[in-house]
Amino acid sequence: MREAKSQELKKDIEILSQTFERVIDRKEAIIKSLVKDIEEAEEQYQMALRSHLQNVDGLIGHR
Repeated sequence: MREAKSQELKKDIEILSQTFERVIDRKEAIIKSLVKDIEEAEEQYQMALRSHLQNVDGLIGHR
């Protein structure tokens, strides 16, 4: 009886471990995707800022 329970618990732990690894992998993929989105947003922001500053310089006559 004790051996059977031990085997059952080991199987449960293995299943939980595999589930945990899948969840971690999924979360890591989401984090990588979000980091990429942030980098792209930062790039767009920098381009918009440069354009805005050029327009402001043009309006105040520095060009």
